[in-house]
Amino acid sequence: MTGADQNEQTYFLSMLKKEQLENVIFPLSGLARWEIRELAIGAKLATAAKTDSDGLCYIGEQEFNQFIRDFVEQEEGAIIYEQETIGKHDGLAFYKIGSSYEFMTGESSSRLTVIEKNYSNNALIVSENHNHPQLFVTEAWINHISLFSHVDKTFDSLICHAKTGYRKPNIRVTISPQNERTHIMFDEPVRALLPGQHIALYSGFECIGGAVIG
Repeated sequence: MTGADQNEQTYFLSMLKKEQLENVIFPLSGLARWEIRELAIGAKLATAAKTDSDGLCYIGEQEFNQFIRDFVEQEEGAIIYEQETIGKHDGLAFYKIGSSYEFMTGESSSRLTVIEKNYSNNALIVSENHNHPQLFVTEAWINHISLFSHVDKTFDSLICHAKTGYRKPNIRVTISPQNERTHIMFDEPVRALLPGQHIALYSGFECIGGAVIG
């Protein structure tokens, strides 16, 4: 079940297996974060006033781009705006589709949005339209589905809600297995939905599982 605090963690827990949850309890699920801090202060815990986690979890304070440089070799490529090359990027991994960055266009800089990563020619496609139509989809394929609720894993069609990101709103979806693949249809367009992205599935306040965009 979703927790009482706005920072509840069902989105991150939704890819667990049912067997992993059989003997697990979450005793803080009914408390807001400030209430938990008060309990921690009262118990004189060393972490009572520690700031909330942010950035890359579990690897400590480290700048994201530097982390990528340390572990993934990147290659420069063209930045293409309105079918013309306007400069070079340092590596496709440093950019997220749907996010905006400062790029040089002529003698001045402009804040442009990444709408595509063309891996075949290592090109970054950008646009001044932050809500470019290319960024929106209403359907996708999913895999690695994990259901730990009463939902039958051999369903013909499942109507529920999906969260496509930790801070994203729930959207009504229809999930339908088709041969060896599983199709998901969104009731409204979803912006910047990417392969490998995790989604959490909900029925009301109950998180029933998760999946990965294929």
